Amino acid sequence: MDNCYILCSGPSIRTQDLLKLNGTFVSISNAFVHKDFEKLDVICHIFGGRHSPITVPMYTAWFKEAEARFKSGMKVMIHHNDKHIVDDNDLFKKQEVVYFTAGGTFPNTFPDQVDNFLSISQIGLQYGIHTKPENVIMLGIDHSWVNHVGVSKHFYAEEECVLTRMGLSEWTNITSKEQGIAMEIRNLGNLSNIYSRYHDIAKGLGVNIFNGTPNSMVNSLPFREVL
Repeated sequence: MDNCYILCSGPSIRTQDLLKLNGTFVSISNAFVHKDFEKLDVICHIFGGRHSPITVPMYTAWFKEAEARFKSGMKVMIHHNDKHIVDDNDLFKKQEVVYFTAGGTFPNTFPDQVDNFLSISQIGLQYGIHTKPENVIMLGIDHSWVNHVGVSKHFYAEEECVLTRMGLSEWTNITSKEQGIAMEIRNLGNLSNIYSRYHDIAKGLGVNIFNGTPNSMVNSLPFREVL
């Protein structure tokens, strides 16, 4: 069976032995810190575009930590606006870098222009469909922020992310718990709708999409227990 797994960063990953999975992997954001990352067949890693309050030195440090774990020849997707960071620091010379912009129409403009996304996991999903496997299986899309507003939870300890060590907080826009809960409820609804759209697009292309995340709050993708 031809499986492509999208490796995200939700805390449920802690409960899964990824080495038992057969298939390729597309990783996103900080997922490269996973203890078994270098043992997995990761074909592409995707970074979201830099935005305030993340500084250029933060992103430079993040790219350097990731580069140290990336195998030669794998693809790396980076927003075009961050190309100067790669060029200025002579990064990813052993990888194949794809610079992308937003505003595209999937699958016609991918990967140079990505289609609608609210989470980088949804660019990962686009990449997975793009490779035309039999199944694309999402891992670590817990999307459970509404249950822990103000507290970041991932499969890794928060200090394992260099952005966090350099002072980044994921909750800078939250003024109260109530406001945060309301925002995350809206985000979850929007995320679910976008996942559903890609599920339908993939079906038309002959690709199955499954949510392999235990206790995920995303209910717009069919669940498949993989571990």
